[in-house]
Amino acid sequence: MAELADTYLSTISSLPGHDGVDALSADHLLFTSGAVDGVMLLLAALASPGERVCVTPPTFPLYAHFAHLLRLPVVDVPLCGDDLSRLDTEAILAADPRVTILCDPNNPVGTRLDPEQVLDLVVRGRGLVVIDEAYVEFSEKPSYAGLVEEHGNLIVLRTLSKAWGLAAARCGIALAQPGIVEALRRVQVPFGFTNASQHAVRDRLTNSRPVLDGIQRIRAERDRMASVLAEHPAVDRVFPSETNFLFVRLHKHERVMEQLRDAGIVVADTGRAIPDTCRITIGDRRANTALLDALSSAV
Repeated sequence: MAELADTYLSTISSLPGHDGVDALSADHLLFTSGAVDGVMLLLAALASPGERVCVTPPTFPLYAHFAHLLRLPVVDVPLCGDDLSRLDTEAILAADPRVTILCDPNNPVGTRLDPEQVLDLVVRGRGLVVIDEAYVEFSEKPSYAGLVEEHGNLIVLRTLSKAWGLAAARCGIALAQPGIVEALRRVQVPFGFTNASQHAVRDRLTNSRPVLDGIQRIRAERDRMASVLAEHPAVDRVFPSETNFLFVRLHKHERVMEQLRDAGIVVADTGRAIPDTCRITIGDRRANTALLDALSSAV
């Protein structure tokens, strides 16, 4: 497992925006059964019942769900700013949480947080700061992975389910200082990362060129779709995206969602989190054209 950890670190250290990762070792890394397993592990290992967990909605809902399962009070400090990319750091610090979980790039919005605010929270906060970077490979802005050696309260979660196309392998990665990694290991279920998954991960990491080429294609198609959707009469606004999806506010939300369903096109209806919105995953050119045609039918 240490060899595979070294392979992962060596692979991502060569990616843009990953300065400092080459200083990490296998002792800084724990493989988990997907990044969501990493969230559950760290809450179980590093927080006690009654200690607060801070989340910043809109965000991935399982953070709060796992906290509630473990009897950890959840403090919501919503994102702010036009792009939902700014933290209310003073409110987070005032809550004095044991764990603050940040989704960066954000799911479902797709934006990146202000890095100065994130680092301010890491430096000034007494608790742990967890940054879920599930979509970071699609971003052109730096990862926080290379900073875990400098900050004892920083944990970075990664996954091979998104950009690396290995969702079925259930491979998540937790990066943190060795003492934290060992604490997580103690509560981890044995044999959760199977031999078959390890072989799949090793093969993908040692043949990364197709993955990196695919990321570039998705970025280009994302930017093209963002431009087209911004001019579409059914669309009120397209949020900036550093992921493989676009967060869109619609003029006639219910009508558009119904039209897409009737056309057999599935997008994430995020209207409950942010009114009149949906999250559109970027597909190939054919799939994206079909989505645009269905949108036009809803106008």
